[in-house]
Amino acid sequence: MKKKIPTIGLTCSLLLLAACGGPKTPQEVTQSFWTAVSRGDVEGIVGHSTLSDIEGYDRFSRDDWENVELSWGKVVIDTTDAEIVTRLSDPEAPDDDLTFSTHLVRQGEQWRVDYTRTADELRARAALEGLVNSVGALGREISSQFGHASRELDANIKSMAEQVRTFSRSLQEDASERVEHYGAELERHIGELADSIERALKEHRDKTTEEDQDILREVVNDLHESNDSLARPTTESIADSSDTLLTAHQRLDTIEGDEFNSYKQRWQDWRAKIQSKMEELLSPPPPERDDMSRWRPVRLLAKNGSGRRRQSRDCRSFGPHCRE
Repeated sequence: MKKKIPTIGLTCSLLLLAACGGPKTPQEVTQSFWTAVSRGDVEGIVGHSTLSDIEGYDRFSRDDWENVELSWGKVVIDTTDAEIVTRLSDPEAPDDDLTFSTHLVRQGEQWRVDYTRTADELRARAALEGLVNSVGALGREISSQFGHASRELDANIKSMAEQVRTFSRSLQEDASERVEHYGAELERHIGELADSIERALKEHRDKTTEEDQDILREVVNDLHESNDSLARPTTESIADSSDTLLTAHQRLDTIEGDEFNSYKQRWQDWRAKIQSKMEELLSPPPPERDDMSRWRPVRLLAKNGSGRRRQSRDCRSFGPHCRE
């Protein structure tokens, strides 16, 4: 007599076995998620992330994931949160390497990629890279195109001030140390600029129109007020001070008289220094050299790729910086 196997019980057993064989650790979930991204595997993308459905997936604002390689850096795992430093690179565009963090959250017994937080940081890093590259190119032209560069610096400082406000939301923890350092540098440069303007006014008061004297005094007052806000710098006070500095330079450019030419040159130099310091603030810090030497590159297979990539099953495959 043949026995019938209960269908429901068999189905539940198979599902349980399948669940046990899936990715468990944050490292495994991270690799499975990015593999799904590279292959366009919508089921895997949703299954390994906090997305409720594929409608919320925007490909991280990137059209081409074919031939993308990712490397893993430092791993930090807390009770319900994890963070894995990730480097995205394309062998055909080595200058476009991007370093960011894959964020994960624990939901019940399962780790999932925090899609919103990871996507926000990836986009912010990408935008910062583009901004810094353009700023660097601009800085190299300052000496040869003084007048043109002056106008470009004004526009660029204004743009970077807005970038500071925008990116501080997603990079606040990472940028806190650099904000404090840059705030002190900005405070020093603004103080030096204010002192220089006061000296110029004192030296050339007799040759300066009343209107220009009023402008110089107002600029000095604005700079001193701005410096007061930098005593305990924040991203908002830095952005506001950068706006004040931009306005100050624009007003200084209206001052007439050849006797101010040497001062204007110094003020222009200060403007370039501020631009350089803000570039440093906005540049994502490079991973520590010791960390980079231990990164393990992983080739992500595109949809039309072949072969199977071996999954890492424990923290050790991510190097000695992994902590569970």
